[in-house]
Amino acid sequence: MVLVAIVGTALTPIPSSAIGIQEGGGVGWHVPWAVGGPRLSDSGSVYQHPGEWPSFPVESIRLWDTRTAWLNLQPRADLFDFAHLDAHLERAASEGVEHITLVLAGTPRWAASREMPTDAPWLGPGSAAPPASIEHWREFVREVSTRYAGRIHAYEIGNEPNLVRFWNGDYGQLAALVEEAADIVGQQDPAAQVLAPAPLITELRDVVHARELWSHLRPGSVDALTFHYYPRTPGSIDQLPAIMSHLRTAARESGFAQVPLWITEANPGAAASQKDLSRLQRIARGNGAERLYWYAWMQRESSNLLEFH
Repeated sequence: MVLVAIVGTALTPIPSSAIGIQEGGGVGWHVPWAVGGPRLSDSGSVYQHPGEWPSFPVESIRLWDTRTAWLNLQPRADLFDFAHLDAHLERAASEGVEHITLVLAGTPRWAASREMPTDAPWLGPGSAAPPASIEHWREFVREVSTRYAGRIHAYEIGNEPNLVRFWNGDYGQLAALVEEAADIVGQQDPAAQVLAPAPLITELRDVVHARELWSHLRPGSVDALTFHYYPRTPGSIDQLPAIMSHLRTAARESGFAQVPLWITEANPGAAASQKDLSRLQRIARGNGAERLYWYAWMQRESSNLLEFH
């Protein structure tokens, strides 16, 4: 089993005792290859992947890098395609998963306000852009939240917006998408939670991105604040308590003092040991993280994100 970080980040092997790092509630996983189908290998050839799932119990999953982005679910303005998302939810249900978080991000090319050379290549042109019309976003969120009412438990709006490959608009534009989504989800599925976008944090100074983003959000618009934690020095997690303390201050200053904090992606990197993984989890819990999602579980070691799409 392998935890795989983002492209360019080292990998952390997880031994067969991986279940030991997820004891108790609030710990989830990314399982990018849960559903079988065609995949693009590192060599560029296409092969049929059979699908895979951890041998240990999984309480919750976050759907990202699972071909369930906006651009996958609505490939054309007049077409929704939920087959792959349905397959992920069916697999999760069959494995006893109790909580599903779906990331709403990745603008379809047809809906994008612009295309930039910095757009994530595995997502495609326009994927990092604000939509050209807010009506496109409203229709998408309404369709998804209505269809999956009671089956998807949380919607995270955006992914690592402090990286231009995922978001090239400003935080005010992103906040508008968050608030629109919150209003629509609240109408269509009041039990579902809406999560703020998760900035990537690798060291203490990155907290500024969360502070700036959260200051644009309307207090009360989200049910949880989120961030991703990939330490700049693999295996070094000593800054996490200070990072979370500063995030709490930023949350309070932005009007979110009572809002839970989730770590929706975490991976300490290749220098980490099983002890480091357990320690990161203990630190996260001890400093008030309500949920933590390990990124990512798979049997086949690969850093080729194209395989997920």
